[in-house]
Amino acid sequence: MASSSGASNSSSSSSSSSSPASSRRRRLFSSSSSSSSYDVFISFRGLDTRTNFVSLLYNALIKARIEAYKDNEELLEGEEICSSLLRSIRRSEISIPVISEKYADSKYCLLELAEIWECHKSNGQTILPVFINVEPRDVRHQTGSFEVPFQEHQRKYKPAIVESWKNALTEVGKLKGWTLKRDATIEDQSNLVELIVQRALRELKRTPLDECIHPVGIDSHIDKLLPLLNTGSDDVRFVAICGMGGLGKTTIAKAVYNCNFRSFNGSSFLIDVREEASQGNKGLVSLQKRLLKDILDRDEDISNSSQGSKLLEKRLHREKILLILDDVDNYKQIDALAGGINWFGQGSRVIITTRDDHCLNVHKADKDIKIYKPKELNAENSLQLFSLHAFSMSKPPEDFKELSCEVVQHASGLPLTLEVLGSFLCDKNKDEWKDTLRGLKDILDNKVFGMLIKSYDDEVFARLMISYEKLSDQAKIICLDIACYFIGWEAEKTIPLWEACELQLRLAIKELTQKHLLKIDDDGRLRMHDELRFMGRRIVLNDINGDPAKCTRLWSADQISEVLKKDKGTQMVEGILLPSEVEIDDLSFDDFSKMPNLRFLKVDKKIITGDFSHLPSKLRWFSWHLAHLKILPANFYHEELVHLDLSWSNINIAWNDKPENNIKRFKKLKVLSLVGCHQLSDSTDFFSWFPRLQRLDLTDCKNLLKLPDSICQVACLKSLILNGCKSINKLPTSIGNLKHLVQLSVCWTKIKEVPDGVGQLEKLEKLDVSCCSNLVRLPTSMCRMRNLTYFDMTHTKIAILPDDFSKLSSLEVLRMGMVADPYDESAFNHERRWFQPLQISKSRLQTLQISKSSFPCQLQELYLKRYMNLESLPELPSTLTRLEVNNCISLQIISDLSGLKCLKELRLIDCKSLVRLPDLSNLKRLRMLSLRGDENLEEIHGFEGAESLQEFNAGGCYKLTETARKLYGQVPNPLTFISINLN
Repeated sequence: MASSSGASNSSSSSSSSSSPASSRRRRLFSSSSSSSSYDVFISFRGLDTRTNFVSLLYNALIKARIEAYKDNEELLEGEEICSSLLRSIRRSEISIPVISEKYADSKYCLLELAEIWECHKSNGQTILPVFINVEPRDVRHQTGSFEVPFQEHQRKYKPAIVESWKNALTEVGKLKGWTLKRDATIEDQSNLVELIVQRALRELKRTPLDECIHPVGIDSHIDKLLPLLNTGSDDVRFVAICGMGGLGKTTIAKAVYNCNFRSFNGSSFLIDVREEASQGNKGLVSLQKRLLKDILDRDEDISNSSQGSKLLEKRLHREKILLILDDVDNYKQIDALAGGINWFGQGSRVIITTRDDHCLNVHKADKDIKIYKPKELNAENSLQLFSLHAFSMSKPPEDFKELSCEVVQHASGLPLTLEVLGSFLCDKNKDEWKDTLRGLKDILDNKVFGMLIKSYDDEVFARLMISYEKLSDQAKIICLDIACYFIGWEAEKTIPLWEACELQLRLAIKELTQKHLLKIDDDGRLRMHDELRFMGRRIVLNDINGDPAKCTRLWSADQISEVLKKDKGTQMVEGILLPSEVEIDDLSFDDFSKMPNLRFLKVDKKIITGDFSHLPSKLRWFSWHLAHLKILPANFYHEELVHLDLSWSNINIAWNDKPENNIKRFKKLKVLSLVGCHQLSDSTDFFSWFPRLQRLDLTDCKNLLKLPDSICQVACLKSLILNGCKSINKLPTSIGNLKHLVQLSVCWTKIKEVPDGVGQLEKLEKLDVSCCSNLVRLPTSMCRMRNLTYFDMTHTKIAILPDDFSKLSSLEVLRMGMVADPYDESAFNHERRWFQPLQISKSRLQTLQISKSSFPCQLQELYLKRYMNLESLPELPSTLTRLEVNNCISLQIISDLSGLKCLKELRLIDCKSLVRLPDLSNLKRLRMLSLRGDENLEEIHGFEGAESLQEFNAGGCYKLTETARKLYGQVPNPLTFISINLN
């Protein structure tokens, strides 16, 4: 992966305005040609807004890679509006009329607006109106500053023409848009512009890729790549961007993609091909599916990469596409994703980024791959990029200039190194800067490693070591663990591992991310730059002289195989994650006894014999999914283990008998996961074996008949999860003894009641009994659960809340709902746990008995579903921020909502008897209103007060159609756009 900051460039100026690429990008995204098609057309009165708001808006649109048209000439009286201007309107996907006080003075503005409205009617062109210091009602009715101009127009022009202008103003004035007052600050204008740009991007559905924050030198690369791409020709071209890690290859590819993707019928940016393809056939298939999804927006069933290659050629050979293959390191990856020029339609372009020229050489002949090799940043751009990270400005302060130049000189123009060093030195004083410089010089003088730095990669490694050496000891351990094992893992799933090793994970993660040594992506996964991963692994491999037995962490299949098969385990080894594809015969727990410092071990799908207790004493985290054992032997214990995961195993009997003594048991185990152990049926003596257990997860142990009473003696237990244990029909009566329990989840069990003892669980924060279709009542003791914040009882038979339920003083989220049908095997989908209800007669269901006094006064979210006989809602707590009523088909009346001044979301879904809503005018914070499926709803009152509304969905509200037509005139004009869907 390339650096997230500036791209390399050996000779370009830091001023992008003088770069040829800057002009190129302006041509790509602006209105330089009257024959071009545009994303956005801006209609405005030049005298009012040209030099201020419109200029700000136009520049922001261009910056966001939106092709915008802004007429730069002010027509004089008597001149005719040119046909090219009207064509520009017709060829734009979006029009933004900026209606100001003097807008109606200009017949040319009115002609534009009339054409915009015609385009809206004829082809659905989107209109996003902006009202500058005018009221929408004056626009609709041609009053205020619009009245006098129209008196003049009526004297000068034909009635039909004037009527078309008035109609356009009337209709556009009804549309939901934005208002800006005369006293608006530049910040107000900038914020409004940002909202408009984001709205335009959503409408276009062609959002560019995120580029680096500081694109220093990027235009020079585009200038050099565009001739190689030659997008004007109809041939199919392959272009490769080659170089070492950290040069900014991905950054360059993203910039080129953003400049060109709208010129193609489809586009796809496949990031981290090498990492994905490292999973073998599975990874290549995943990439092939993503490519088809990106281009054709369809999901294909692909069983292997060979089939996928044929399918790609078949589906894409007529499509003009832009394809980026990022970080390729093997020719087989190119074969699987872009096998030849005949795979794609005329004019297609394939861009490959790689650090390995060899993977391209195999294909040069038949693909004629053009090669581009970016160079390092020159001195000027290096200083600029470094300064942006160190000082958040393009040049260093005068008193830091000399020091900055010295640091930049050591970076040798590598963007990654400049980013890491700049971020590291940010907010440091001069003494710390001087210490850093001395450290850099020491590394280059071989004082750190005692070895010659012969290659450029070694220099990168040396420079990255500066930030690593400043880490705390715990952050260093976690940094190396991630570099060797956990890149791509979900951050939340790694927490138990490091916590089991008594490491302060969250603090360490924060430290690593602040120093730009680690990133967590949008999916919550751990990501580390290739050079940083290389650095971490180099640290681990340092001074082992090729002997994996001396390595603290084993990550490659070959290393692990050699150590285990040849019995080479030593005290150096701290972690092993054994790949499932590695086959080792006669694997025994004794094989790990020679690794006394082993902290974590993952041996999923492996057959292991021997004495489990012989595992190293420092082992803290052990995962053995799909373990072959059916009966766990008496010696299956470990005194020091903290986290044990035996999920999806064949275990039938486990820890039924008491341990021989208090030593031969899991004295320190905190987490036990037996998820999906379908054969487990007999009860385990949890207290005797796991006295310090904090989390027990028995999800999907569907044959487990009961939870033993001994579980209630585990005083430290904080989380008890029994979801999907559908043979369990009751909970222990002594469950109230679990004084530290924070989470209790019993979804999809057959329990008929919750024991009174739960009232003693005063620390319980989350209780989930959803989908317990036999559950008919709740205990009266619940009112004593002072810390309960979340309670879900959807898909149950509970229709009456206990007395004093309102005394749950911490409850914030309450989810209630009747089961659609008594518990049935067909209602349980084991794979996804989706409830699949059958219809049931209203007469078979009890009426929900609730009143305002039923609810805790601080409740924030209330969810009611499938109460078929519920005819009205009582007055609700004023603290509600979210209210959802779903499939309550008898609901006819909703009480006054004016007291819900905190309400942000209101969802009334499939309430088929609901005819009208109460006045919404006091719901000043309401952002989302969904009335989907309310087929008899006729009236909505008080829309004019919902000034924060952002989203409105009325799909299936067929009788609301006439009212909806009036909504444009009722709703004020907040800074967000309201989407109305009646279909």
